[in-house]
Amino acid sequence: MTAYADLMAFQRETEALSAIAGRLGWDQETMMPPGAAAQRGEEMAAIEGVLHARRTDPHIGDWLAAAVAPDDVARANLRMIARRFARNRKVPARLAAEIARVTSVAQGEWAAARAAGHAMLALVGLQIVIGIVTALTQAPVQIAILHQFGAVILWVLVLRLRFLARYPRAQSLRG
Repeated sequence: MTAYADLMAFQRETEALSAIAGRLGWDQETMMPPGAAAQRGEEMAAIEGVLHARRTDPHIGDWLAAAVAPDDVARANLRMIARRFARNRKVPARLAAEIARVTSVAQGEWAAARAAGHAMLALVGLQIVIGIVTALTQAPVQIAILHQFGAVILWVLVLRLRFLARYPRAQSLRG
């Protein structure tokens, strides 16, 4: 087999594993019983660890260096794989797994808070997820603005609720 064929076979297997991770996420949002978010977070972290190891495998660099693209589609594939490979190598494996775990748990908490009518807690969970995505994706402007706007809205709501609850209670120094 050629380097290009080996690389593409490896990529197909990696993408199949990525599809499994996607199904775990879908299951979490649609079928997972309440209270299982922590366990699903560990599962998502484990699969992300395996995916990160595959996405940063040194053989990818060797295959990219040796691959000869037979056509324009193959050149585009190589360009995209090289870009992802360089980008994934910048993220430590522990960070990739921790991001998967935290976002999975936060999504579960957000869904539970939303279902219980705790809008504030749901917004906090959403802010955590958006913040992590912003950091991981190197902050495209739209996501960064959304994150900052969400933080301002959340802060205003917290202040408003404190005002409405009259907290802290007014106290007199004279007793």
